[in-house]
Amino acid sequence: MMTIQIRETSGIRRGTPEIPEWWAALPEGEKKLLHAIARMLRSAKRSELEEVARAAAKWERGLACFIKVRLITENQKAESRKLK
Repeated sequence: MMTIQIRETSGIRRGTPEIPEWWAALPEGEKKLLHAIARMLRSAKRSELEEVARAAAKWERGLACFIKVRLITENQKAESRKLK
């Protein structure tokens, strides 16, 4: 399952979890695109064709990691540009 964690807590249970800055900074259109990709891959994982389901599961994990790392890195670069 492609899970991009958009809500995290710092180990303490709270009423309202914190939304990471790297996710909150994204434009709504980009968030919608990422959600649509996740939905498409979840749907493909339920395919009757075993090969398609297996490939979707593999790509879901890889893409989720890539997307999260990319967003975090972009956010860090933007923050460093603000400091200059």
